[in-house]
Amino acid sequence: PRSTLFPYTTLFRSNVASITKVFTGSLLAKLAQQGVVALDTPLSGHWPELAGHPAGKITLQALATHSSGLPRLPATWQVTWRALTHPQDPYQGADEPEVLRALLDFKPPAQTQPQYSNLGMGVLGLTLERATGQRLEALMARHLFAPAGLGTPALMPGDVQGPMARGHAEQGGDMGPWHLGPYRAAGGLWLNGRELAQLLDLARRQAAPFDAGATQPRFPLKDQAGLKEWQGLGWVLREQGGERMVWHNGAASGF
Repeated sequence: PRSTLFPYTTLFRSNVASITKVFTGSLLAKLAQQGVVALDTPLSGHWPELAGHPAGKITLQALATHSSGLPRLPATWQVTWRALTHPQDPYQGADEPEVLRALLDFKPPAQTQPQYSNLGMGVLGLTLERATGQRLEALMARHLFAPAGLGTPALMPGDVQGPMARGHAEQGGDMGPWHLGPYRAAGGLWLNGRELAQLLDLARRQAAPFDAGATQPRFPLKDQAGLKEWQGLGWVLREQGGERMVWHNGAASGF
């Protein structure tokens, strides 16, 4: 992104969008390693409202590997209306009751196929909050950011400290930030270039705090001639030409 007021440097924080998912997945792996949660725990274990509902059987690992069957976002008129009336900030006004309604209304597909789901990753973040009694920001700070020598992360624009980059539309002009609310575990993280590089270097080396197995293959995605892909906990793994790549990307509001 460009800034119309200041030169953009590595100290400006940007919304890394869906790259947030690898940190949510890494947080899940860390909490599971410590015995705080279990990957095979069903949602009903933390959402008593879901007892007896199909969504209550979804496990935390299924949420982190996009294999839960949950859609990308709830198929409700509220979600559609926000996208139509506030296209630059389509999550603004979303709340946890909206997410719970989507879970109560969930009807599992006949066959489980990998389906990229911001809803599922958002539910995972809310579930980790329920399981620990702590905000997602505090959990990431304690288990991921502090061990990496970094401060508390921002998952909402109003919490960003220091210079903040603004995204730009393809046609030009600034775009305001997204306010993801209950979906912030799917794409709310704001980092500057130095922080992102530091975290990804630790993850690349599987050094603490990224040593809990989040990048292990959990769910197959592709098996074609010369190309294999798996879903890890938030991370995607690809093998091609004898090389393995562990990756994720992201795009949101001009970033």
